Formats: sequence, C-alpha cells, structure tokens
Amino acid sequence: MNADAERAEPDPDDVDAQFARIVAGYHTDAPERPEIESVELTDLTAQSGLSPRGPEPDGQGLLDGLDTFGEDLDDEDEHYVPPPPPPLPRPTKRVVTSVLVFAVGVLLLFWPELLPISDQLVQFAGLIGIVSAVVMLVMLLKPGDDEDYDPDQGARV
Repeated sequence: MNADAERAEPDPDDVDAQFARIVAGYHTDAPERPEIESVELTDLTAQSGLSPRGPEPDGQGLLDGLDTFGEDLDDEDEHYVPPPPPPLPRPTKRVVTSVLVFAVGVLLLFWPELLPISDQLVQFAGLIGIVSAVVMLVMLLKPGDDEDYDPDQGARV
C-alpha cells in the first residue's frame, strides 16, 4: 500500500514547471547562416585543407595510376616455357581398316553404279560395311573403370 501512495500521479503544475525548466536550457536563437554569395571558396578550402575536387595524391589521377601500374617492378627474364606436347598416337591397323571399310561402305551406299551388279545388292553391301565399321571402332574403344562408382568409398590416393 505504501508503494502505491509513492507512485501516485504527480501534480500537473509540478510537471509543467519541470518541463519549462528543461526547455529553458535550450538555446532558442539559432546562429545566422551566411549567404552563399558572401562565402569565398578559398576560405572553405583553407579551413578544410581539401580542394574542391578532393585530395590529389602526388598530382596523379586514377587513369595515370593505371597507366603506370607495375612499372616499378623488375622485368624477370624467367618465364614458364611449357614442355612440348606429346606426339599423337599412331593409328593401329584395325583402326585404319575400320575407317577404310566405313569409307567404302559410304561410297557403295551413295554410288551403287560403281560395281557392275544389282544396285540394291550394292547398297545393302554398303550399309553392312558402314555398320560393321562402326561396330569395329566401338570394339576398339578402351574399357572404362571396371569398378562401380561408390560415393561412400572416400578419397583415393
């Protein structure tokens, strides 16, 4: 109960007097702003130490700095020379044979009059040649990794 009595509403006159005392501490008169025409540019730059365009380091602009970037570095004579590429692998006899069978099959398929037999038979022989050449070339491919891919195996060294 005693705590409630202490927290009772203050008297409105006391609140107004306290507010008036707080407001009286503020400055009511603002300093006068100088007119723009009366301010000299040299006065502002002398006070701030900056030019109107901003500070200029060593009298160089950004583009001048980019033009001279890296000139003070030593030119090193050492540079990377890549090794010569390995020689191309030589085709085996099987590869050459497969490519020749493919070429002859294409010739027979599109120009059946090259052989003095029935055109349909020559075109069929050309188609068989193309298919057999493709099968031979696929058989010559090297087998891939025999192991199945398993992401749980971890790193391989």
